[in-house]
Amino acid sequence: SEAYIILTTCPMFDANFGYNVAVREIVAYCKNQGKKVYLADLAADKYKLNPNYYANPIMTTDYINSHYSAIGYEFFAECYLDILSELIEANYAEFQNVAFIPYDVA
Repeated sequence: SEAYIILTTCPMFDANFGYNVAVREIVAYCKNQGKKVYLADLAADKYKLNPNYYANPIMTTDYINSHYSAIGYEFFAECYLDILSELIEANYAEFQNVAFIPYDVA
């Protein structure tokens, strides 16, 4: 398969939360198998403790019953876009031909 897969950790939990550990292990295993699997580590301190990301009051005070409000989700989307852009830029040589992968071939 020519698919590129990006897995994410959960930013609402500690970096050592079981799900986050499992996601990192899955990415490492797939990379060792030569698969095009990447990690967007949303639970990393560089995002979790950064006021431009998850330490922003929009994210911490607008979280109700495990969900954000509309403005919270909009802010999350902006954060996610930045994180994905950073990931792709860091792996540019691997992502530069993604636009040419056929998507309508059965």
